Amino acid sequence: MIKNNSVFFIEKESVLFEKQKTMSLRTNTRVVLIDGCSLVMQGIEKLLNTLPFSLNIDNHSQNNNELKPVFTGRKIDVVISGLFGTQNDILNGLDLLNKVKELHPNVKIIVITQIKNTRILNFLANMGVDGLISCDESLDEMKDILTRVLQRKEKRIFSSTIKSQIPCLEYNTAINVSRLSCHEIRVVGAFLKGRSLHEISTFTSRSLKTVSHYKRSAMRKLGVQSDAMLLQYIEIIVGQRVG
Repeated sequence: MIKNNSVFFIEKESVLFEKQKTMSLRTNTRVVLIDGCSLVMQGIEKLLNTLPFSLNIDNHSQNNNELKPVFTGRKIDVVISGLFGTQNDILNGLDLLNKVKELHPNVKIIVITQIKNTRILNFLANMGVDGLISCDESLDEMKDILTRVLQRKEKRIFSSTIKSQIPCLEYNTAINVSRLSCHEIRVVGAFLKGRSLHEISTFTSRSLKTVSHYKRSAMRKLGVQSDAMLLQYIEIIVGQRVG
């Protein structure tokens, strides 16, 4: 009888703990939406409002001047973006992701995209997103992934369409795709904007050796072996010639 009471007590405490976690999530989670299309933001916000959480949701355009006070202000838990879905946003996206991660190292980033190119999807995965969702998914699957990211139960989550387009993600979402660090993102972004390594060294206040190391490390993670290949890689993503 004592044993049964002990089991009951443990189960009761476990349920209470789960309820406390849920209540914390309901009241303390701040979500920032970033996208150039107001219709997309409205749709995402409506979808979030169908989830069983009371979230503090902030809608913002992709204008960096408007976003700066948002990201330098109070704590942010989750950033949801369609920022990478258009051709001209990729370089700005590199800078923005770098700034967000630097200011909020523990922030969760979710990208909702129409992109189907495997190389681009790998690129987005390398940028360190926590959730990558195809616009082709059902609303139920989108809601499921948003819920799982918000609950912070898994490291990285990809929708079924994304996983079918990047087969290696199907079997190990924890994952073999290396993330680019904030320093690597910053260096690669500056390089792709036409700055030399010497200029990047001055701009970042890092030694030339360190900047070169970041660039080589990023290239290795992206699977390219030369500057020309790196530029070609981004040209494919951006859809236009860089520089």
